[in-house]
Amino acid sequence: MSIKTELTQALTDTKTAIAVATTTTSTGVGTILDLIPDNIGKLATLVGIILSSVLIFTHLRKGTIEYRKTKLEMKILEEEAKRFKEDKK
Repeated sequence: MSIKTELTQALTDTKTAIAVATTTTSTGVGTILDLIPDNIGKLATLVGIILSSVLIFTHLRKGTIEYRKTKLEMKILEEEAKRFKEDKK
């Protein structure tokens, strides 16, 4: 597998999304409760926002690709069905 494919799979993994959400939430709560220094909390929140944005973008892109693929497969099947009907005549 290529590096791009492996990276995409890692980014679209549900476990990755859960880990990012949990870490971001934990650091946010820790910062509010003054358990974590403000600078570290802000940095962790920024990293969480960036990772969440990447996850959202990757999921949207994957969904778009799957939609286009399905649409193309449907078009191919429709053309094959037309040819099959013409051959039967």
